[in-house]
Amino acid sequence: MILKEKKLPNFLLVGATKAATTWLYECLNEHPEVFVPSLKEVNYFSHRYSEGESWYLSFFENVEEQKAIGELSPSYMICDDSPHRIYSLNPDMRLIFMLRNPIERAYSQYCMELRYNTVSEDIKQEFDLESTIVQESLYYKHISAFTKLFPQENLKFIVYDDIKTNPQQVLSRVFEFLSVDAEFENPAIFKQSYAKLPRQRFAKLYTLAVAVYRWINNNNSVGRKILNSLKSQGFNDKFHQLNSVKKEYPQLSMDQKRELANFYQEDIKQLSQLLDRDMTHWLSI
Repeated sequence: MILKEKKLPNFLLVGATKAATTWLYECLNEHPEVFVPSLKEVNYFSHRYSEGESWYLSFFENVEEQKAIGELSPSYMICDDSPHRIYSLNPDMRLIFMLRNPIERAYSQYCMELRYNTVSEDIKQEFDLESTIVQESLYYKHISAFTKLFPQENLKFIVYDDIKTNPQQVLSRVFEFLSVDAEFENPAIFKQSYAKLPRQRFAKLYTLAVAVYRWINNNNSVGRKILNSLKSQGFNDKFHQLNSVKKEYPQLSMDQKRELANFYQEDIKQLSQLLDRDMTHWLSI
């Protein structure tokens, strides 16, 4: 009996949330030389490490001849234990960071969480500087934990603004980083999967539906295939259309934006040095 060799992932997208990670997942999933699991966010190195390495590697059992093998879990960037856990599995892991204007990213996450009914309408309270939503946008702080373990050549930084202006160039550079065909043309490249969804008409129903969806998606491979099939047939889009309502999201006040800009100032300066690219325009209010 010939045992099938276990395939280790050789790349991970580790963050950040609400920076077009779903868009990149869909584009990577289309590339014939790239393997990503049907579950986009496995969250092994952050929330599900207790499941064990065998459980994690089971997501890569269907790898065939693909050169780039990986998954996309934005939770890794903000988990203190993730860098060392990733290094222990594969010290040569290539890591992708997707970065967005920190204030815009935090606000987009707030809107998402509000749809999930996990935050309140009190936007002033939710944007306390110690909140998880605000803290996640401290990019340099989180990235520095990875730079202590992984060499610069193993790190790829994608700026959200560049996706909006030249998505093909962004993808080509990602493919080069992953050592796969950089000229592959993706059907999903112009899909606006990072667009903000409308508020929900029936918030509690939506919260329940999301909880059920996540449980099935995270724990049942057959159910995951059914969910992916329904999604490809437009079921998710139809659900959002039927359950949407014309209700505005709470807005950040100018004072809040200034407070956030001041809060992120030093972190963005350090990030600019790391990227060798001036990103301080993100904080222009």
